[in-house]
Amino acid sequence: MKNIYLVITLLFFTKLWSQQATTTIYLIRHAEKVDNSADPELSEAGTARAANWAQFFKDKPINYFL
Repeated sequence: MKNIYLVITLLFFTKLWSQQATTTIYLIRHAEKVDNSADPELSEAGTARAANWAQFFKDKPINYFL
């Protein structure tokens, strides 16, 4: 019975220690395009959206791009 309590205690502390680092993933859909051509420019709304995202991410500590 003591072994079960020991195992439960060790699992509990292992779970606490494993939660020290947090990874945040940002998934952003592409901005609005002018048309459906192969390589279109952004529309005014797309340009505004891209500018808003640029402002949002300006001070974020981003380490990786996938």
